[in-house]
Amino acid sequence: MSIPLLLQVCAALIAAFLFSAYTVIGTESKWTSLMLLDTVSLAAFFYLFFQIVTKIKSVKIRIAVAACISIIVSLTFIGNVFYYQVFHDWVHAELFGQWSVGLSIQSSVFENATWKEISLALFVPLILSLLAVLWRDTPKKYSKRVGLLIVILCLSVHSVVVSKHFEPSEHNFLVNLARELVIKNFSSEGDAMRGSIDPSLYPAVDTSRYIASTDSRYPLIKNPKEQPGGSSLSPEVKQPNIVLILMESVRAKESGAYGAKLSFTPAFDELAQQGMLYKNFYANGTQTVRGELSLLCSFYPNYTGSPIYMKRPNLKLSSLPGILQEDGYKTMWISGFKSSYANKDGFLKKHGIEDLYDGSDLDPASTEKIGWGYSDRAIFSYAESILDKQKEPFFAEIMTLSNHWPFDFAYSETPEALPETADEKYSNYCRGIYYTDWAMGEFMKRMKKKPYFNNTLFIITSDHGIWYFPPEEKLTTVEKQEAYFRMPLLFYAPALLEPKVSGIVTSQVDVAPTVLDFLGIQRKNAFLGQSMLDENPSQERFALMQHVMKWSYRKGKEYIYSSGSEAFVEHYPPPPKGTAMKRSDEHLIFTLQGDLLHRGEEQFVFHEVDQDRQDKTQWVINLLKSNQELLFSDRIFDRLY
Repeated sequence: MSIPLLLQVCAALIAAFLFSAYTVIGTESKWTSLMLLDTVSLAAFFYLFFQIVTKIKSVKIRIAVAACISIIVSLTFIGNVFYYQVFHDWVHAELFGQWSVGLSIQSSVFENATWKEISLALFVPLILSLLAVLWRDTPKKYSKRVGLLIVILCLSVHSVVVSKHFEPSEHNFLVNLARELVIKNFSSEGDAMRGSIDPSLYPAVDTSRYIASTDSRYPLIKNPKEQPGGSSLSPEVKQPNIVLILMESVRAKESGAYGAKLSFTPAFDELAQQGMLYKNFYANGTQTVRGELSLLCSFYPNYTGSPIYMKRPNLKLSSLPGILQEDGYKTMWISGFKSSYANKDGFLKKHGIEDLYDGSDLDPASTEKIGWGYSDRAIFSYAESILDKQKEPFFAEIMTLSNHWPFDFAYSETPEALPETADEKYSNYCRGIYYTDWAMGEFMKRMKKKPYFNNTLFIITSDHGIWYFPPEEKLTTVEKQEAYFRMPLLFYAPALLEPKVSGIVTSQVDVAPTVLDFLGIQRKNAFLGQSMLDENPSQERFALMQHVMKWSYRKGKEYIYSSGSEAFVEHYPPPPKGTAMKRSDEHLIFTLQGDLLHRGEEQFVFHEVDQDRQDKTQWVINLLKSNQELLFSDRIFDRLY
């Protein structure tokens, strides 16, 4: 006896509703009209799934197929919620190549697991499998109604493509995946964006070294002058090596060099006394792969969606390693985690990195591990062995990993004192910072004994911040934003650079142009940043900080900081469960004469949003739009090569 069609439809709707309800609860979001439409679309998928399974005559095979597909769908939805809780964005198609690293990152993934997730992971596949086994073929007279469900699914996808609408609660994995495929293969949005870049939004070209493009189709291309400008180096100095040390999740707030009363970066603080320290340096994004893009390519992370490394690995961006490679440098990337993660190998190999060392040649049985991968102590020793074998000049990026969320690892080196706070997570975070700083400091001690030390520029910085704060400080919204995005930056080369402390406002996109300026190398490029060696550029400097559909901005002493949902919970890693959410996109516009990182007695001066400041806000929005247009327009960069 066949189950009546009404019950079949109801079963499909219930299954879809369970997943949709789970995403709403798991992301602390709310139901919207788009979410309801997605639920109906998902029900259509389940209905078709049941219809296909009924064609299998063997009950055992039917049970096996139904169970496998149900478990895959269920775990994917659960993984989608985990991903959102961490990054506040949904799973994109490009992320499916990352399942192989699941075991390595489980310490972070299962930090968010609760009984709700575990129950759903077991309950929903069981129900779906049971329904599939009991299901019977739908009579042929109902075939038109099945076709109608398919039409609903297509309309759901098309409606969002046409409206270009974004909803924070839109986390329906299957429908979103279909939506992405439609946009990627059928939407003309990318072509429509071409040719509309406004070059006035970006820093003016350094006319002493470059000639601005005169072709309106390629407004950001900078061509070197026929006579190269002078180098920062003495004539007798040979080409210096460049070593970029990218420390995982280390903020400036916990560093004594940036005013912290209890410093967890004693090694960095000591080195800072002999190097060029930048006091107002900001991250442009909120993930390692996004910060690394800004550092190496002087390009802003995309405003939403998968990182550019995964979404557009062939995008013809200028890159610091690529330019150095043209100038005779050996280029390499060194880390304690798989180079395939986030498609780093796929992107970096096409943007100037010759060799990627991810510890795959290390003995896992005898090499220390902390958290996601090999410990920072092990990786710095690994990097030392690699650098010792190189012919100069070389460029190397060393990426640390041990100071990674959830920060509850058994660090071998710990500080004598921890902050007086009731927040254990924040204390663990400070322990992680100290360990990374210690490992970096020991590495630098060994570097000072190397024959290539006096001819090497070490750039010591961080990738992104962490949304952890000691509750006792009672920080304001804007102070949390400042602590999250403010990064340490030190240019360290005692034999090549005079010690200096700079207060100019800079960000990660300014590092690559600075290195070229330091080396006196001129190559055609489309970098969006400007050299930090020029203390008096023709345009006042600014820092643009981005998250998923959110942004903050600083220019001089004026700040335009997000005060909506991003400022409270939509940061990486997620805050404690139960944290109240405020969903708005408001911005606070204010000035401050002191240091926002450790404000002291200075008071904020908030501004009314008059026409002038409305124009400034619109200027930032236009800048973000231009960056998105660049991402979709290969044509902007095709004359770089």
